[in-house]
Amino acid sequence: MKRLLALIVGLGFVLRLLFLGQRQLGTEELMQALVIRPDSLRDILDSLTRGMYFPAPLDSLFQKMLTVPLGMSNWVLRFHAAIFGALSIWVFAHIARRLFGDRVALYSAALFALYPLHYHYSQEARPYSLLTLLTLLSYALLLKNVSAGNRARGNWWLLGLILTLLLYSSFLGVVVLVSQACGLLAARLAARMPSAVRMPAGEDAAHPELPPPAHSHAAGYALAAAIACALFLPWAMWAFAKPEIAPASEVLYPGLPLRLVKEIGDNSYVVSGLLLLAAAAGFRAMRRHGRRQSLAWLLTWFLVPLPAVVILAVWSGYFLGIAHVLHATPPLILLAGYGLSYVGERLTILPSLPYQISSPAIVYGLLWLLASSWIAYDHRGRELVDWRGAALFLEGIVREGDALSMPGVANLLEYHAPSLAQRHVEDLDPGPGILSRENVSRRIVVCYHGLRPEPCATFLTGAAKDNAWLKREFRGITVFLRRKA
Repeated sequence: MKRLLALIVGLGFVLRLLFLGQRQLGTEELMQALVIRPDSLRDILDSLTRGMYFPAPLDSLFQKMLTVPLGMSNWVLRFHAAIFGALSIWVFAHIARRLFGDRVALYSAALFALYPLHYHYSQEARPYSLLTLLTLLSYALLLKNVSAGNRARGNWWLLGLILTLLLYSSFLGVVVLVSQACGLLAARLAARMPSAVRMPAGEDAAHPELPPPAHSHAAGYALAAAIACALFLPWAMWAFAKPEIAPASEVLYPGLPLRLVKEIGDNSYVVSGLLLLAAAAGFRAMRRHGRRQSLAWLLTWFLVPLPAVVILAVWSGYFLGIAHVLHATPPLILLAGYGLSYVGERLTILPSLPYQISSPAIVYGLLWLLASSWIAYDHRGRELVDWRGAALFLEGIVREGDALSMPGVANLLEYHAPSLAQRHVEDLDPGPGILSRENVSRRIVVCYHGLRPEPCATFLTGAAKDNAWLKREFRGITVFLRRKA
């Protein structure tokens, strides 16, 4: 069993290394690359507080540690995320074995290793892979403490350390703390509910439920959370700035639930459908088998973050991305693994454990593998914004006498073309503007269409009515050029 799990982790790591540096850096990846570019730690922390929403330093520091000896290439900037992604598979399998035994752990770990959304963010130079790993580590330690009863009193300080690192990896760590507190309460309430246990025959039928959380567990967790919050407070006081308030309609609309469903499958309804189908089967099987406490843990882990993240996005006006709930998807995979483990076992074709598998699981696994492989291949050439193409185009056309305006994105373009900084001016007049000066012969304005509020809004309205402006389109970016009359 250990060898099989090691093989799954190894294959998952290899998958996350494929095409690691082939795509250019995305917008938020560029922002983080600019944050870690300074040499001193103080400058990095200052850049972090000026250049990122809800700044958290841990992932940037890990990234900097790799770029110092290896350089600032695209694959190096993403390499730490691939490492954290592979480690997440191992910790995830450990949680599955503790809750449900070996067979469910194999099913679940295989699904998680191929899960397109986790694969995707294990290839992003952003903190979500680290956040997922630390979330899994905190749950693994919490469930270990609960399963060991009062014998685990000495492990709460270690959980406090993990939760501290979690908070320093992302502001979403606060949501994880709330989810775990709700999980303790829900599992304790579920243990009091009467149920007719009908466990199936087999090896995993003998794997018992976790004992119900005791008052000592609640007190221990409160201590761990207090330690984490106390250690995080100095950074929060120094770095946190209140985000800009934006209209709720930017992120809250009737189609949001459907969008979340699609994005859980990494923008694939096929993957979302497969995942939710197996998770529903797992939910039904766990209810039939009387695993109420396990259900309580998994459902609070998955369901509590969803409204919390949406509310936070509405309050801050920050765009709601599926990456913000990535750390809450492992319980969905666990439900799916449990469903595959028990659905169709009467059709078993290989009865010898641990290789016991049903024909429905074989068909499901092939469909999951095909869909995941296609999405992984599709990501290889997916470029949402062509920062590099726009920057190199500008570098090729900008010359003496040009005035270059790049509202809100100057640093991102200068990452690929540092020479652009010499021509940078602040001029968004939709008319001639700075062309009235003798030493200026051309105006160039670069508008990135992903900023909210749009700094080019007034300029775009005026430029659309003026034929003197020529334009060149890139993915997500428009370059305008105007010559002196």
